[in-house]
Amino acid sequence: ENQAFVAGVNRIGTDGNSYKYSGDSAIYNPLGEKISKTKPNEDSVETISISKEFIVNTRTSLPFLHDRDGFIIH
Repeated sequence: ENQAFVAGVNRIGTDGNSYKYSGDSAIYNPLGEKISKTKPNEDSVETISISKEFIVNTRTSLPFLHDRDGFIIH
């Protein structure tokens, strides 16, 4: 909804309390498309290049932010 790149990260393995973590890390572009290639339960490192131009073009073609409410948090 904010038309930004989003990264969600998590670890894999089992911690000291026997909680299991499957990773499932992912990166999404401003259109909500997954652009990372990580897989569950697989230890990996990934580098993703993001583009400010892609964000600007997305916000221009889908001008949702023009409908936002203005407010001040005190």
